[in-house]
Amino acid sequence: MKPTCIVTDSSVQFNKSVFSGQSIINIIPLEVSFEGKNASEKDGFQLTSLPQYADDTLQPAVKAPAPEKFYELFSDLGQTYENIICIFTSNQLIPCYDNAQLAA
Repeated sequence: MKPTCIVTDSSVQFNKSVFSGQSIINIIPLEVSFEGKNASEKDGFQLTSLPQYADDTLQPAVKAPAPEKFYELFSDLGQTYENIICIFTSNQLIPCYDNAQLAA
């Protein structure tokens, strides 16, 4: 029987930097857009690179990964894990759940 893993988005925070079960947690990065450009944590974007104050031209937004990104992740994980438990930021804030459901 294959094990179970957890998928969460990069808004996750853990109260310990190292803990039991850490190896089964997979974090899908959220995307950030500003000034009409997309930047992801995967591309090395750091939130600290944003200006301290946002104005009308910056228009910052956090975006859920596209369904295709979830599909790629689920396909990869499905080769190792039998069950994938997904825990995301509230769907009322960003549609991670909707996009993950479309991918599944």
